[in-house]
Amino acid sequence: HRAALALQVDAAELLGTPSLSFEALDREQLQLAFVFCNESLCQMKEAELSALQHLLQERVLAANVAACHLAFAGFEAFPPDKTWLVARFKVPEPLLHLRKAVWRACREFGVAYPDALWLPCIKVGRFRGPKGQVDKITSLDCLAQYSPTTPARALGLTVVCGEHHGLACDEWARALSFEQGNPLDTGTP
Repeated sequence: HRAALALQVDAAELLGTPSLSFEALDREQLQLAFVFCNESLCQMKEAELSALQHLLQERVLAANVAACHLAFAGFEAFPPDKTWLVARFKVPEPLLHLRKAVWRACREFGVAYPDALWLPCIKVGRFRGPKGQVDKITSLDCLAQYSPTTPARALGLTVVCGEHHGLACDEWARALSFEQGNPLDTGTP
């Protein structure tokens, strides 16, 4: 997030591209997309939604990924138009296996888009300016000084969905947490 904030202060100077600005995402908006689901997720009946939640919870518990850390791999301008700055990560095998298991579970319920190559990255902000200026970004080496020095830690999965009458986000967050113990324990956090 430090790189995004530095770019927001003066992207044109840092990147040597006049007329270029940068809009950093807020910390709360930062997320690593795990599985893209279609609009059918938001149209599921409550019983189906509950069954999917329990299946995903089983997959998360079986994966035992509480200690997974993601090593920072670098910054890049995300294709196709390269207007998004992303932080790329190297993902450990247990998290890769969990991602595949979650995708398969979502596919069973008809809510997952067809699987594609997963590029573990977090959007940190967006370049703003004329297309010609964005195209002039040839290197992001100037951001190396803002690179994370410690690995990121995955805390759990979050379901991001439009309004759904049966989707209680806090309940899903507990069910899909990577923390050990009973994920459905609603006692003191």
